[in-house]
Amino acid sequence: MGRLVRLWKAGETDTRVEYLYGPTEEHRGRIACTKTDGSISLVEPLPGISEQEDRFFYRDLAMVRLLKMQRAGDFPDEAYMAT
Repeated sequence: MGRLVRLWKAGETDTRVEYLYGPTEEHRGRIACTKTDGSISLVEPLPGISEQEDRFFYRDLAMVRLLKMQRAGDFPDEAYMAT
């Protein structure tokens, strides 16, 4: 069974970018990344599911995709990551 997470840019400054993440725009959490060092922090978890489900099905994939974007220095308005 594959997994898919979508990301939508929610805000960006010179030093930080925030993305909504989840299966749909209506059902989403929020993560942030510091552009200089790639540190990622959870701003808001995905509602309606357990912490473990959020992390396994969506957040871990979103974090991997966000790190790839940070390393490339490219933060598009929308992105996705699938397994």
